[in-house]
Amino acid sequence: MYGVNGAEIVFNPSATVGALSEPLWSIEARNAAIANSYFAVGINRVGTEAFPNEFTSGDGKPAHKNFGHFYGSSYIASPDGSRTP
Repeated sequence: MYGVNGAEIVFNPSATVGALSEPLWSIEARNAAIANSYFAVGINRVGTEAFPNEFTSGDGKPAHKNFGHFYGSSYIASPDGSRTP
């Protein structure tokens, strides 16, 4: 949609954790760049965040204070499929 409206660069900020999404992270913005003919910037937070009080995520796991590890790996993808390391 952004490319149709004339965008040349689209920024996708994220705060993604977990082993399930990490393998997809390296191709997500790249696929968007190729499909929409714009530069796509995938920006992910890095590090671990802990909260002072326990919370539940609604996933059935016991209450915890650690939100998880943000794996970072921000990059820029171009319309031809190339990307920064």
